[in-house]
Amino acid sequence: WPSTFRLPAGRDLAMPSLRALGFQQVQHALQYLNETLSYDGLANDTVHETFHNLRKEMRSLTDEYDLFVNSSSMNHIMFPPAASEPNMIPLLKEAHLVLGSLNNDFVGLEIYTQSNDSQLVQEEILHERIRQGWESFRMWIEEVQLEQSLKDLGTLLKTDEPVGQ
Repeated sequence: WPSTFRLPAGRDLAMPSLRALGFQQVQHALQYLNETLSYDGLANDTVHETFHNLRKEMRSLTDEYDLFVNSSSMNHIMFPPAASEPNMIPLLKEAHLVLGSLNNDFVGLEIYTQSNDSQLVQEEILHERIRQGWESFRMWIEEVQLEQSLKDLGTLLKTDEPVGQ
């Protein structure tokens, strides 16, 4: 909530508060996406942390979507109906899954690298899977226009309603 006048309070309306939170999450995801794409690969812990933060922001958004949209009593309280279009939340869910596979390979590589009985062949296989997965992900991001989809979702979530009274 760094850009709001004050933190939400119990008397605040849910919709503007939740949409303000979602908007901030989208802005963070965009920042992490752009930072992640500035790297050539996932070769070190700094890059991996940024990449992992991108994944966490997208997971949070998709989890919130499932929580608020799938509950009939809270239908569209946070996300407008257009967020369910294929180029928005479903796309973020797909990106989260792809990033999860890459993350698993990266963590596996770290385990092999740090163990004393490291298997060089397995390390090489994981390095190659990470390299190929990263290149595929970068091409996929361009193909599906993930950055624009995040911007469009941010526009849907941006509210001019005050968070607090």
